[in-house]
Amino acid sequence: MDRPIPQSKSGIAATTLIAVLAALTLMMGCSGPEPVPVVQEQAESTITKTVTASIMILERKETGPPALGEIVITPQIVVVDLEESIILTATAFLADGSPTDDVELVWAINDVRAGTIKPPGLFTAGRKPGDFPDAITATVVQKTDDGLVYTVSSVPVTVV
Repeated sequence: MDRPIPQSKSGIAATTLIAVLAALTLMMGCSGPEPVPVVQEQAESTITKTVTASIMILERKETGPPALGEIVITPQIVVVDLEESIILTATAFLADGSPTDDVELVWAINDVRAGTIKPPGLFTAGRKPGDFPDAITATVVQKTDDGLVYTVSSVPVTVV
């Protein structure tokens, strides 16, 4: 007897056990030529198992540092003599205006005619005079949960 397995309203199949004892043969006294009596019975039983599951949905909280706002390079305009050296500083500020040291600072020269720069901001002017807009760049790298964030600021250099 084939019947589909019943489904609950939630779509979870109930475990149904249908036991059919058709042709249960009892072997009693098999010593003679008489046929062995056959007892046929049919029984049906249903077993239901209730399963409970739960999930927890959590709101993702912002973690990590606040967003960067700007970088301020000091001095904001560099005027130097030929081959003169000065120290520049760069301060990173968060979006709320507070300074932060939780960043990496990288100095670079955009115009090599202006001179050279080395960490920690030691600038040495070149051998030829001139005006070099945005010659020195400070890049601040901030590590966040979403990856790296770069903020850049530049200052002009005048070599006299």
